Amino acid sequence: MRVLMSIHQDLDPRTGTGGVTCLLADALRRRGHTVDILSFERVSAPDRFKAYFYPWFVASFIATHPPYDVLDLSSRDGWVLSALRKVLPRKSPQVIIARSHGLEHLLHAARLNAHRAGTTKLPWTYPIYKGGFRLWECRTSLSLANAALFLNRVELQHAVERLGVDPSRAVRVRNGIGDCFVQNAKSLLNRKLSVGSPKNVAFIGRYSDLKGAYYLRVAMQSVLSKNPNSTLGLFGTMVDRESVLAEYPSEIRNRIHVVPAYENDQLPSLLAGYHILAFPSLFEGFGIAPLEAMACGVVPVVAATPGPMSYIESGRNGVLVPVGDVQALEEEITRLMDDLPRWIDLRRGGLATAIDCSWDDVASDTERIYAQFTAGNVSGSKSLAFGMDPCTWSR
Repeated sequence: MRVLMSIHQDLDPRTGTGGVTCLLADALRRRGHTVDILSFERVSAPDRFKAYFYPWFVASFIATHPPYDVLDLSSRDGWVLSALRKVLPRKSPQVIIARSHGLEHLLHAARLNAHRAGTTKLPWTYPIYKGGFRLWECRTSLSLANAALFLNRVELQHAVERLGVDPSRAVRVRNGIGDCFVQNAKSLLNRKLSVGSPKNVAFIGRYSDLKGAYYLRVAMQSVLSKNPNSTLGLFGTMVDRESVLAEYPSEIRNRIHVVPAYENDQLPSLLAGYHILAFPSLFEGFGIAPLEAMACGVVPVVAATPGPMSYIESGRNGVLVPVGDVQALEEEITRLMDDLPRWIDLRRGGLATAIDCSWDDVASDTERIYAQFTAGNVSGSKSLAFGMDPCTWSR
C-alpha cells in the first residue's frame, strides 16, 4: 500500500507524536508498504501561522500528488479534505483515517482543570483557537473520516458519545516501543538482579505544567530531603538544566541530574541506576515514557490518566495514583524505596509487559485496519471497533 501520514508539528523523532509516527512508518516500510510523512517543515508560512494553514496544506498536497491508498492523518489535519469530499462527493479509493494521538477535547479539559487549580496559566487567546476552533477541527476530522483511531477506551467512548463518531468506524489502537527497548527488557528478565535498595527516581518527558512538573517538584523535594542517598534524574525536559534546577532548593540540587534532550536509543543507558519512574502527567493519550521505563527495569508510579491505565495494572506492573495528588505520589515512591520485594515483583511485571509491545506488532495491527477499510467493508468494522484493546495485550 501507499500510505501518507501527517502530524501537525515538526517531525522531531525525539518528541512523542513525532517519535511514534516515525517508528510506525518504519515498521510499515519493513512490511513492504510505501510510507510518506507530512509535517510542518513542508509548510511555507511563518511558524506562528502554520497550525492554522496546515489542514488546507494537507488537502492541497493530496490533490496535487499521485494518489495514496491510505491517508493516515492526525486528528484535525483531514477536516478540509473530508469536508470537501462530503460537499463534492466522488468515488475515491483513498481511505481517510483520523488518528488521535491524545484526544484534544480531553486535553482541553485537563488544561482547564490545571488552570482552575492554579498550577498553570492559559493565555487570554486560548478560547479562540486551542480551546475553540481547534476543537471543532478535531471533531469534524474524526466524525467525517472513514475510520477514527483512538489510543484508549475513554477517548473512544467520548468520541462516540460526545463528538458524533460512528461506533462502526471507531477503532482502539495502541502505540509501541522501539526494538532496543524490547531487547533490553528481554535481557533484563534473564539477568540476575543485584540491587541494594530502589532509591533513585527518574522523570521522562517535557518539563511542563501539563506533564505535572509542579506535582513532581513538590513530591520530590520531600522525597530527596527524607532520603539523603537518593537522586532524581530528569530526561528529555526540553528545558535547560539551570532553569529546572532553579525551581528546587539549593541543598538538593547536587542530587538532581537534568538531560534536556537525548536520542531514543540512549534511554536504556541513561536509566541504568534508576529504579522508580515518577510520572504525574495530567493528560496522556497513551504515554510511551512509562512503557519505555518499564522496559528498562524502572517501576512506574504514574498518575491515573486514560493512556497509562490501558497497560499499567496497579500492583502488578506499576503503581497508579490519583491525578494531581502530590501526597499519594510521594507516599508510593517512598513505599517502593522501603519495600524491595514489592519493587522486584513490579519490575518483573513491567518487563513482561514491555516485551509484547514492539512496533512490528503495532504495524501488523495497523495493516489489518488499513486492509479492512480499504476493502470498503465498513459494515463489518464493528469487530475492530472495540476489539483492539490494550488491556488485552498488557497481560
